[in-house]
Amino acid sequence: MLDVGWQELFIIAVITIIVVGPKEIPKVLRTVTSWMRRIKEMAREFQNGIDDIARESELAEIRRDLEASANVGLDGTLENIMDPTGEISSDLYDLQKASEDLSLQQEEISARKAEIESQREALELEEAAEYSPPEEESEITTTADASPKDIPEDEASKSEDETSKSTNAVPDSEQSSEARR
Repeated sequence: MLDVGWQELFIIAVITIIVVGPKEIPKVLRTVTSWMRRIKEMAREFQNGIDDIARESELAEIRRDLEASANVGLDGTLENIMDPTGEISSDLYDLQKASEDLSLQQEEISARKAEIESQREALELEEAAEYSPPEEESEITTTADASPKDIPEDEASKSEDETSKSTNAVPDSEQSSEARR
C-alpha cells in the first residue's frame, strides 16, 4: 500500500517516542492499529462493491452478447443445415403466392355468384310484375252485383250455371259418406 522503507519507520518511531512519551506508546499503538483496521476494512468493502458492480455489468454485457450471438448464429446455422440451396424457401414462397392467388379467385367467384343471384332475383321480380293473373274474380263479382238487365244473355246463363253449381255442390267428404251408407 504505502511504500514505506525501514528508514522512514525509524524516524516515525523516534518522533512518536518524543511526542507521546514511553508510557503512552502502547495506547497510541492500539488506537492507530484499530484505525488502520477500520480503514483497511472500509477499503476492502469498497473494493468488493466495485468488483461486484464490475462483475454484474460484465455479466450483463456478456449475457447480452451471448443472447445476440446465439439467436443470430443459431437461426443462420439451422437454415443452412435444413435448406443449403434455398430450394425449400423458394418452394414455400411459391406456395404462399399460389395460396394468395387462390383466395383472390375464390373471392372473385363469390362476388360473381352474388351478382348473378341478384340479377336472377331481379329478373324474377320483372317477370312477376309482367305477369298478371286472370281477372275471373273481378268478372264474377261484377256479374253478381249487376242486375240481369245489365248482363248479356251469355254471361247471365254462365253466372246462373255457376251459382247453381255452387249451391247444389256438396263437398266431396259428404258425398263419400252418403255413398258408404
